Amino acid sequence: MRTSHLLGLLVVGTAIAGISGGCSSDTDPETSTGGGGTSSSSTTSSGTTTTTPTSSGGGEGGSTSVDESTSCADAVAMEELENTLGGAFYEGTAIINPAGDEDFFTFTAEAGQWIQLSTDANPDDDTGMIDTVVTLYNADGSSQLAEADDQTPRISTDSELFFRVETAGTYCARVMEFSEWYGDTPEGDPSYSYRLIMLPIDFDLYDYHNEDSDATTAGSNDTVGTAQDSLSVNTGDTSMVFTQLAGMLDPGDDVDVFEIIPPSNTLGLNTNFGPSGIDGYGSTTGPGILNVLMADGVTVLAQLDYQNGSDGFSQVPVTAGLTYYVWVERPGTTMGANDFYFMKYSTSDQLNTQETTGPEVNETHANADTDTNPQTDPNTGTVSHFLGGNMPINDVDFWSFADVTAGDQIAVACSSQRAGSGVGDFTVDWFEQASDIPGTVAQTDLETATQDIYWGTGANPSKGPVTATVTGTHYMRISATTDISGVTSRHYLCGVHVMAP
Repeated sequence: MRTSHLLGLLVVGTAIAGISGGCSSDTDPETSTGGGGTSSSSTTSSGTTTTTPTSSGGGEGGSTSVDESTSCADAVAMEELENTLGGAFYEGTAIINPAGDEDFFTFTAEAGQWIQLSTDANPDDDTGMIDTVVTLYNADGSSQLAEADDQTPRISTDSELFFRVETAGTYCARVMEFSEWYGDTPEGDPSYSYRLIMLPIDFDLYDYHNEDSDATTAGSNDTVGTAQDSLSVNTGDTSMVFTQLAGMLDPGDDVDVFEIIPPSNTLGLNTNFGPSGIDGYGSTTGPGILNVLMADGVTVLAQLDYQNGSDGFSQVPVTAGLTYYVWVERPGTTMGANDFYFMKYSTSDQLNTQETTGPEVNETHANADTDTNPQTDPNTGTVSHFLGGNMPINDVDFWSFADVTAGDQIAVACSSQRAGSGVGDFTVDWFEQASDIPGTVAQTDLETATQDIYWGTGANPSKGPVTATVTGTHYMRISATTDISGVTSRHYLCGVHVMAP
């Protein structure tokens, strides 16, 4: 998706974002001599450097396949290669040229196998380069099984999806340019080259890949007392941890529980669950209620309902060295055809710029907080502010922004309940000048269980961006009047992006 500066505004300050596989990586599966625990750096929408583990490791040999196919019927077979850990992966190369070109590849997979399908084309998120979309089909292309535009969480336009194979056999993958997929004027030229990589995930071979222990021992992690512990993790270039976990939800009331202990210097906990359905990773339904529990196994620190479109916890405040549990349950008792989930878990040693704490601090516009670390995009001039804080019931926080010029577009993305917090009725109000407060609101919005506050032009906005009519200092007021019963965290986080017209 090309609107990169308006997306991914909520998950910021993550020391290890963790996208595995050949995409977004400096490690080349064909030529690298590293394996398993290697990593590379990329930049999130916050400007924070993140570590990107590469599960494919190094490779031997090189791919020579170039796709010139037009459908699954004449798709090119991906070339099987071997990395330095002895694991197999499959690769195809092609170019989206001319505009509107679509490429098709085939590969074989075994029943019960977990695979990662990804592209390596534009890891630096260059808006002038190719933006891939990958779709997975059955052998003849008659049934779509899964699809991915970007990664989860998004750090570039490269595509990535994880899929659990039900039936052994041949599968077909299509790669197309985002412009055509989205319905815009198709793009493509000789520079739009890419690699498509299919990696069968070997949980014994690759570090920081974990499989739900229910897969081998039924009921093994169904309670806090039997939580799955000692997860394999990657620490990259920092002490923060990242891991990926593939799980199945069995019929009935299956629950999967995982023990996590944040390392020293940890400030926040993050998870991302891949999208379900044929327009996502292909899971039949995905999970239901997701909890982060305290060490007593009872107190709920954070909670989400995946079925409301909440795909993960963001910057949940945790204490290094303490024990927590991530609790994943089914949304119902009926068994779907392929009820799997894929979770990425990471810890953060950085958070968004936090509000000033103390009585009466930032509760009026006269003592509003300001961002201590604004980010400026060198290409577009967009000034981004990543903010956070704690929101007790009936609290009010003001933030001020002095970098606004009449005509600027202001995109806002805020989340509290949908980041896992117990804050209810989370409300954002925007004021164009001090004299407007409290009565003249330029725009207001209320977070709900099913909708983030997102003022922008990307996917699923709650409202459009604010167009500034006044040059000078603008103000954002944040407030909340209720809580989510039983959820103890009160955190919130926002991204505010000021864009010249």
